[in-house]
Amino acid sequence: MRKRERKAPFITANDSVRTMMLDALIALLPALVWSIYTFGFRALKVAVASVAVSVVCDLVMSLIVHRKLGITDFSAIVTGLLFSCMLPYDVPVHVIAAGAAFAIVAAKGLFGGLGKNILNPAVCGRLFVQVAFGDALNTPTLSKGTAVLDTLRAGDIPEIHLVDMFMGDMGGAMGEISTLLLLAGGVYIILRGVADWRTPTSFIVGAAAVAYLICPHYDKLSWVLGQTFTGAFALAAFFLIADPVTSPVTPIGKLIYGAIGGALAIVCRMYLPFADGVFVAVLAANALARPIDMLTKPKPFGSKTKIENKE
Repeated sequence: MRKRERKAPFITANDSVRTMMLDALIALLPALVWSIYTFGFRALKVAVASVAVSVVCDLVMSLIVHRKLGITDFSAIVTGLLFSCMLPYDVPVHVIAAGAAFAIVAAKGLFGGLGKNILNPAVCGRLFVQVAFGDALNTPTLSKGTAVLDTLRAGDIPEIHLVDMFMGDMGGAMGEISTLLLLAGGVYIILRGVADWRTPTSFIVGAAAVAYLICPHYDKLSWVLGQTFTGAFALAAFFLIADPVTSPVTPIGKLIYGAIGGALAIVCRMYLPFADGVFVAVLAANALARPIDMLTKPKPFGSKTKIENKE
Protein backbone atom coordinates (compact mmCIF):
# COMPACT_ATOMS: atom_id res chain seq x y z
CA MET A 1 0.00 0.00 0.00
CA ARG A 2 1.37 3.36 -0.98
CA LYS A 3 2.05 5.79 1.86
CA ARG A 4 0.28 9.10 1.79
CA GLU A 5 2.68 11.97 1.12
CA ARG A 6 3.10 14.57 3.82
CA LYS A 7 2.96 18.18 2.81
CA ALA A 8 4.85 21.11 4.29
CA PRO A 9 5.13 22.69 6.75
CA PHE A 10 6.49 19.87 8.88
CA ILE A 11 7.34 21.93 11.98
CA THR A 12 4.60 22.14 14.59
CA ALA A 13 4.34 24.18 17.76
CA ASN A 14 2.20 24.21 20.87
CA ASP A 15 1.48 27.95 20.60
CA SER A 16 -2.01 29.06 19.66
CA VAL A 17 -4.08 32.22 19.80
CA ARG A 18 -5.74 30.88 22.92
CA THR A 19 -2.50 30.29 24.81
CA MET A 20 -1.15 33.68 23.74
CA MET A 21 -4.27 35.44 24.97
CA LEU A 22 -4.17 33.46 28.21
CA ASP A 23 -0.57 34.59 28.72
CA ALA A 24 -1.64 38.19 28.12
CA LEU A 25 -4.36 37.83 30.78
CA ILE A 26 -1.85 36.38 33.25
CA ALA A 27 0.54 39.26 32.54
CA LEU A 28 -2.19 41.86 33.18
CA LEU A 29 -3.34 40.19 36.40
CA PRO A 30 -0.77 41.84 38.75
CA ALA A 31 -1.73 45.33 37.56
CA LEU A 32 -5.42 44.49 38.00
CA VAL A 33 -4.88 43.13 41.50
CA TRP A 34 -2.94 46.26 42.44
CA SER A 35 -5.73 48.50 41.15
CA ILE A 36 -8.25 46.57 43.25
CA TYR A 37 -5.98 46.92 46.29
CA THR A 38 -5.50 50.65 45.62
CA PHE A 39 -8.99 51.72 44.55
CA GLY A 40 -11.19 49.07 46.12
CA PHE A 41 -13.82 46.64 44.85
CA ARG A 42 -15.19 49.20 42.39
CA ALA A 43 -12.11 48.63 40.20
CA LEU A 44 -13.02 44.96 39.82
CA LYS A 45 -16.56 45.96 38.83
CA VAL A 46 -15.18 48.18 36.06
CA ALA A 47 -13.02 45.34 34.73
CA VAL A 48 -15.88 42.82 34.86
CA ALA A 49 -18.28 45.23 33.13
CA SER A 50 -15.80 45.98 30.37
CA VAL A 51 -15.05 42.30 29.77
CA ALA A 52 -18.74 41.38 29.84
CA VAL A 53 -19.70 44.00 27.25
CA SER A 54 -16.76 43.00 25.07
CA VAL A 55 -17.71 39.32 25.16
CA VAL A 56 -21.38 40.01 24.40
CA CYS A 57 -20.56 42.32 21.50
CA ASP A 58 -18.09 39.81 20.10
CA LEU A 59 -20.71 37.07 20.40
CA VAL A 60 -23.27 39.14 18.50
CA MET A 61 -20.79 40.08 15.77
CA SER A 62 -19.65 36.47 15.42
CA LEU A 63 -23.22 35.22 15.05
CA ILE A 64 -24.04 37.87 12.47
CA VAL A 65 -21.06 37.14 10.21
CA HIS A 66 -20.81 33.41 11.08
CA ARG A 67 -17.32 33.72 12.55
CA LYS A 68 -15.59 31.80 15.32
CA LEU A 69 -16.57 33.09 18.74
CA GLY A 70 -13.94 35.35 20.30
CA ILE A 71 -14.64 34.03 23.79
CA THR A 72 -13.22 30.64 22.85
CA ASP A 73 -9.77 32.14 22.21
CA PHE A 74 -9.99 34.76 25.01
CA SER A 75 -9.36 37.63 22.54
CA ALA A 76 -12.54 39.50 23.51
CA ILE A 77 -11.66 39.10 27.19
CA VAL A 78 -8.18 40.54 26.63
CA THR A 79 -9.60 43.51 24.71
CA GLY A 80 -12.11 44.21 27.46
CA LEU A 81 -9.54 43.95 30.23
CA LEU A 82 -7.05 46.17 28.37
CA PHE A 83 -9.75 48.77 27.83
CA SER A 84 -10.65 48.77 31.52
CA CYS A 85 -6.99 49.30 32.40
CA MET A 86 -7.15 52.65 30.61
CA LEU A 87 -10.15 53.87 32.61
CA PRO A 88 -10.42 55.37 36.10
CA TYR A 89 -12.14 53.17 38.66
CA ASP A 90 -14.88 55.79 39.23
CA VAL A 91 -15.92 56.10 35.57
CA PRO A 92 -19.68 55.87 34.84
CA VAL A 93 -21.02 52.53 33.63
CA HIS A 94 -22.39 53.88 30.35
CA VAL A 95 -18.89 55.07 29.39
CA ILE A 96 -17.51 51.57 29.99
CA ALA A 97 -20.23 49.99 27.86
CA ALA A 98 -19.90 52.47 24.99
CA GLY A 99 -16.11 52.22 24.81
CA ALA A 100 -15.98 48.43 25.01
CA ALA A 101 -18.70 48.10 22.35
CA PHE A 102 -16.86 50.50 20.04
CA ALA A 103 -13.61 48.58 20.51
CA ILE A 104 -15.17 45.22 19.60
CA VAL A 105 -17.65 46.27 16.92
CA ALA A 106 -16.01 49.18 15.11
CA ALA A 107 -12.28 48.71 15.67
CA LYS A 108 -12.21 44.91 15.51
CA GLY A 109 -15.37 43.37 14.07
CA LEU A 110 -15.80 45.64 11.06
CA PHE A 111 -12.24 44.85 9.96
CA GLY A 112 -12.95 41.12 9.91
CA GLY A 113 -12.19 40.09 13.48
CA LEU A 114 -9.05 38.96 15.26
CA GLY A 115 -5.90 39.19 13.18
CA LYS A 116 -7.38 41.56 10.59
CA ASN A 117 -7.70 44.80 12.54
CA ILE A 118 -5.02 47.37 11.70
CA LEU A 119 -5.54 49.45 14.87
CA ASN A 120 -5.50 48.33 18.49
CA PRO A 121 -9.19 47.91 19.45
CA ALA A 122 -8.77 48.75 23.13
CA VAL A 123 -6.96 52.01 22.33
CA CYS A 124 -9.63 52.89 19.77
CA GLY A 125 -12.26 52.40 22.47
CA ARG A 126 -10.32 54.61 24.87
CA LEU A 127 -9.99 57.46 22.39
CA PHE A 128 -13.65 57.10 21.45
CA VAL A 129 -14.81 57.69 25.03
CA GLN A 130 -12.29 60.51 25.34
CA VAL A 131 -13.96 62.31 22.45
CA ALA A 132 -17.56 61.30 23.17
CA PHE A 133 -17.56 61.45 26.98
CA GLY A 134 -14.62 63.71 27.82
CA ASP A 135 -16.31 65.33 30.82
CA ALA A 136 -17.35 61.97 32.26
CA LEU A 137 -13.72 60.83 32.25
CA ASN A 138 -12.57 63.79 34.32
CA THR A 139 -13.06 61.92 37.57
CA PRO A 140 -11.10 62.85 40.72
CA THR A 141 -8.89 59.77 40.36
CA LEU A 142 -7.94 60.37 36.74
CA SER A 143 -7.53 64.09 37.39
CA LYS A 144 -4.71 63.29 39.84
CA GLY A 145 -2.85 61.40 37.13
CA THR A 146 -3.58 64.12 34.57
CA ALA A 147 -2.19 66.73 36.96
CA VAL A 148 1.13 64.86 37.02
CA LEU A 149 1.24 64.83 33.21
CA ASP A 150 0.33 68.52 33.11
CA THR A 151 3.24 69.27 35.44
CA LEU A 152 5.62 67.42 33.13
CA ARG A 153 4.13 69.16 30.10
CA ALA A 154 4.78 72.51 31.79
CA GLY A 155 8.45 71.61 32.12
CA ASP A 156 8.44 70.91 35.84
CA ILE A 157 8.94 67.78 37.94
CA PRO A 158 5.94 66.47 39.92
CA GLU A 159 6.04 66.48 43.69
CA ILE A 160 5.41 62.73 43.73
CA HIS A 161 8.66 60.85 44.26
CA LEU A 162 9.94 58.77 41.36
CA VAL A 163 9.91 55.65 43.54
CA ASP A 164 6.21 56.18 44.28
CA MET A 165 5.55 56.62 40.56
CA PHE A 166 7.39 53.42 39.77
CA MET A 167 5.69 51.39 42.51
CA GLY A 168 2.20 52.73 41.80
CA ASP A 169 1.44 55.03 44.73
CA MET A 170 -0.33 57.72 42.69
CA GLY A 171 -3.60 58.54 40.94
CA GLY A 172 -4.56 57.64 37.40
CA ALA A 173 -6.31 54.98 35.39
CA MET A 174 -6.72 51.50 36.87
CA GLY A 175 -4.03 49.61 35.00
CA GLU A 176 -1.52 52.41 34.52
CA ILE A 177 -0.33 53.34 37.98
CA SER A 178 2.27 50.65 38.74
CA THR A 179 5.16 50.66 36.30
CA LEU A 180 6.81 47.87 38.29
CA LEU A 181 3.92 45.42 37.84
CA LEU A 182 3.46 46.33 34.19
CA LEU A 183 7.17 45.74 33.67
CA ALA A 184 6.85 42.34 35.35
CA GLY A 185 3.93 41.45 33.11
CA GLY A 186 5.83 42.68 30.06
CA VAL A 187 8.83 40.52 30.87
CA TYR A 188 6.49 37.54 31.26
CA ILE A 189 4.89 37.87 27.82
CA ILE A 190 8.32 38.46 26.23
CA LEU A 191 9.68 35.28 27.80
CA ARG A 192 6.56 33.44 26.68
CA GLY A 193 7.01 34.67 23.13
CA VAL A 194 3.73 36.61 23.02
CA ALA A 195 5.55 39.92 22.49
CA ASP A 196 8.88 40.53 20.77
CA TRP A 197 11.46 42.29 22.96
CA ARG A 198 12.45 44.58 20.09
CA THR A 199 9.20 46.55 20.08
CA PRO A 200 8.92 47.59 23.76
CA THR A 201 12.68 48.13 24.03
CA SER A 202 12.83 50.45 21.01
CA PHE A 203 9.65 52.17 22.22
CA ILE A 204 11.27 53.02 25.55
CA VAL A 205 14.58 54.04 23.94
CA GLY A 206 12.85 56.21 21.34
CA ALA A 207 10.72 57.92 23.96
CA ALA A 208 13.65 58.49 26.32
CA ALA A 209 15.80 59.94 23.53
CA VAL A 210 13.16 62.41 22.38
CA ALA A 211 12.25 63.32 25.97
CA TYR A 212 15.92 64.04 26.73
CA LEU A 213 16.27 66.21 23.63
CA ILE A 214 13.21 68.37 24.31
CA CYS A 215 13.47 68.35 28.11
CA PRO A 216 12.80 71.91 29.38
CA HIS A 217 13.97 71.14 32.94
CA TYR A 218 17.55 71.33 34.20
CA ASP A 219 17.21 67.90 35.87
CA LYS A 220 16.88 65.97 32.62
CA LEU A 221 17.12 62.50 34.14
CA SER A 222 14.29 63.02 36.64
CA TRP A 223 12.09 64.61 33.98
CA VAL A 224 12.67 61.76 31.52
CA LEU A 225 12.01 59.13 34.20
CA GLY A 226 8.88 61.02 35.17
CA GLN A 227 7.65 60.67 31.58
CA THR A 228 8.26 56.92 31.53
CA PHE A 229 6.81 56.22 35.00
CA THR A 230 3.50 58.04 34.56
CA GLY A 231 0.26 57.69 32.66
CA ALA A 232 -0.18 54.93 30.12
CA PHE A 233 3.47 54.80 29.08
CA ALA A 234 4.36 51.41 30.60
CA LEU A 235 1.01 49.93 29.57
CA ALA A 236 1.63 51.12 26.00
CA ALA A 237 5.21 49.88 25.93
CA PHE A 238 4.44 46.27 26.89
CA PHE A 239 0.78 45.64 26.06
CA LEU A 240 -0.40 48.12 23.42
CA ILE A 241 2.43 48.92 21.03
CA ALA A 242 3.73 45.32 21.15
CA ASP A 243 0.41 43.80 20.08
CA PRO A 244 1.49 41.18 17.48
CA VAL A 245 -1.60 41.83 15.31
CA THR A 246 -1.02 45.56 14.80
CA SER A 247 2.80 45.62 14.77
CA PRO A 248 5.27 44.71 11.99
CA VAL A 249 6.55 41.16 11.56
CA THR A 250 10.13 41.84 10.43
CA PRO A 251 12.82 42.22 13.13
CA ILE A 252 14.11 45.53 11.74
CA GLY A 253 10.56 46.71 11.26
CA LYS A 254 9.77 46.08 14.94
CA LEU A 255 12.73 48.23 15.99
CA ILE A 256 11.75 51.08 13.67
CA TYR A 257 8.09 50.80 14.61
CA GLY A 258 8.77 50.83 18.34
CA ALA A 259 11.16 53.78 18.12
CA ILE A 260 8.66 55.82 16.10
CA GLY A 261 5.89 54.98 18.55
CA GLY A 262 8.01 56.00 21.54
CA ALA A 263 9.09 59.26 19.92
CA LEU A 264 5.49 60.08 19.01
CA ALA A 265 4.36 59.27 22.55
CA ILE A 266 6.46 62.09 24.00
CA VAL A 267 5.66 64.52 21.18
CA CYS A 268 1.92 63.87 21.49
CA ARG A 269 2.08 64.24 25.26
CA MET A 270 3.79 67.58 25.01
CA TYR A 271 1.93 69.21 22.15
CA LEU A 272 -1.54 67.61 21.84
CA PRO A 273 -4.49 68.65 24.03
CA PHE A 274 -5.26 65.08 25.09
CA ALA A 275 -5.01 63.88 28.68
CA ASP A 276 -2.40 61.36 27.58
CA GLY A 277 -1.03 61.54 24.04
CA VAL A 278 0.37 58.01 24.31
CA PHE A 279 -2.91 56.62 22.98
CA VAL A 280 -2.73 58.79 19.87
CA ALA A 281 0.88 57.74 19.36
CA VAL A 282 -0.03 54.04 19.52
CA LEU A 283 -2.68 54.39 16.81
CA ALA A 284 -0.36 56.49 14.65
CA ALA A 285 2.30 53.81 14.93
CA ASN A 286 -0.29 51.12 14.12
CA ALA A 287 -1.10 52.93 10.88
CA LEU A 288 2.60 52.84 9.93
CA ALA A 289 3.09 49.14 10.70
CA ARG A 290 2.24 47.80 7.24
CA PRO A 291 4.32 50.38 5.31
CA ILE A 292 7.26 49.64 7.64
CA ASP A 293 6.84 45.93 6.92
CA MET A 294 6.92 46.58 3.18
CA LEU A 295 10.09 48.66 3.45
CA THR A 296 11.92 46.18 5.68
CA LYS A 297 10.75 42.96 4.06
CA PRO A 298 13.80 40.87 3.07
CA LYS A 299 14.23 40.24 -0.63
CA PRO A 300 14.17 36.59 -1.78
CA PHE A 301 17.62 35.21 -2.51
CA GLY A 302 18.49 35.55 -6.17
CA SER A 303 15.51 37.77 -7.01
CA LYS A 304 17.72 40.31 -8.76
CA THR A 305 20.31 37.98 -10.17
CA LYS A 306 21.15 38.79 -13.74
CA ILE A 307 22.54 36.33 -16.21
CA GLU A 308 25.51 37.80 -17.98
CA ASN A 309 26.30 36.66 -21.47
CA LYS A 310 29.97 35.95 -21.88
CA GLU A 311 31.46 36.61 -25.25
